[in-house]
Amino acid sequence: MKKQKIVRIFFPVIKGTAVRDIIKRKVLHQLAAQLKKKGRHAFFIFLILENKPTFEKEAEGLAYTWAQIPNIPWDNNPQVFFFRRLRNFLFGSMNDISTYNIFIKKVQKEHPVLYVIHKAIQKSCKIKLIRKCFRWLMNGIECFEIAATKKLDLPYQKIFDTHKPDLLYFHSYQDINLVPIARTAKRNSTPFVAAVQSWDNLTTNGDIPVRPDKLLVWSELMKHEAIVFDDYPKKDIIIAGSQQFDYHLIYAEDFLSKDSFFKTMQLDPKKKLITYTTTTPSLFPEEVEFIALLYKQVKSLSVPAQLLVRVYSKYGDAAKKFRKFQGKQDLIIDYAGQNKLLLTDLMPYDDEFLRHLSETMKYSDVIVNVISSTNLDAFIFNTPVVNISFDGKKKKKYLDSVRRYDDYAHVQYVYQSNASDFVYTEEELRNALEQYLGNREKKSKERKKAVQYICGALDAKTNERIAKALFEQIMHHH
Repeated sequence: MKKQKIVRIFFPVIKGTAVRDIIKRKVLHQLAAQLKKKGRHAFFIFLILENKPTFEKEAEGLAYTWAQIPNIPWDNNPQVFFFRRLRNFLFGSMNDISTYNIFIKKVQKEHPVLYVIHKAIQKSCKIKLIRKCFRWLMNGIECFEIAATKKLDLPYQKIFDTHKPDLLYFHSYQDINLVPIARTAKRNSTPFVAAVQSWDNLTTNGDIPVRPDKLLVWSELMKHEAIVFDDYPKKDIIIAGSQQFDYHLIYAEDFLSKDSFFKTMQLDPKKKLITYTTTTPSLFPEEVEFIALLYKQVKSLSVPAQLLVRVYSKYGDAAKKFRKFQGKQDLIIDYAGQNKLLLTDLMPYDDEFLRHLSETMKYSDVIVNVISSTNLDAFIFNTPVVNISFDGKKKKKYLDSVRRYDDYAHVQYVYQSNASDFVYTEEELRNALEQYLGNREKKSKERKKAVQYICGALDAKTNERIAKALFEQIMHHH
């Protein structure tokens, strides 16, 4: 029998989403099976921060080992910090992206010279030739950074020397703490594939730190963003879909019934369910005060209703502040994902957490949040969404208010689609809730259209497309 050639694949696993979306969803298992048909044996090297993996069960059936990588914050090094800031500033200045215009507006008073430079670059980059020159400059800075950080990246080079990978795959290109691995891959001419993980990455997180050979995106919309904002060649972009939303389809057969869900959550089946999904503390400091305001609104609606507050898993210890609401009639606090299977991003990767999210979206009558990708989760179940665009009882200036989020580039896709309501006063909030509780089908067509436009294909086959993309890249080089 002919001996199989070993193909070594580097896969960093420092976040729960990497386990959830890639290992647990059998992307690597499918890749191994495809390579086996071609007489190649897939051997995975998981790059982790811990002494040993915490996901042995999920990786069962794979041939693998692991290598511990240094846990060094990217901004600890002044040189790296400078490169990152410079490239992000130039990226924001080259592109007329509303998100960056808001960012730069916030620092206008403190850094007036930077603001003037930003506006000058932005205006000049409307001329194609000048924009090309700036892209050459950006690519040159990336190459210089890769060369200048060679000594800094020696711990990673040792790992490359030991395992000699044939491919590097990042589940999220914008994970800045993985940049040294990507730089090392470039120095070693190791083929590099990376995915865009979230809907706001290409319009919010600056220039791609190290440009992968192939970039995996969700949809035609995201492909357009990569071409227009990052000057990415069309041939190097692959539309793979969004695993983040595939889960709603994957677990559909295992959902609890509505009656069982309400019983589990201690909800009243005779009352309408309004769910508020919390955001990160830094995005909405007034969140606790707002929940109190929302609760009063729910209690005063013309139809009997109850409020479920779903606490964001990344809250950690800060989630304790919601305990003040415990015991209130028709108000349930759902600490979803707290104390679950967690890695550095505090994102659970167990089935129960994901199913519970789907059930919450499906059985809620209205979702309320400060604009987030929860809109897309809800749209998949055709559940109405109300986005909060005011700061509770406080009157804050635009640049300090949640109102500014409405103008972020990725949020504008939802805003312009008219698929959900954006409310700017307590009265508008109440009216929106009343209307949706009276007519759940309001904006139904808009919700369906928006989620397809932003997320692309929703067919639970993203894992297959990712495995295929990785397989093709390996075969292209070997």
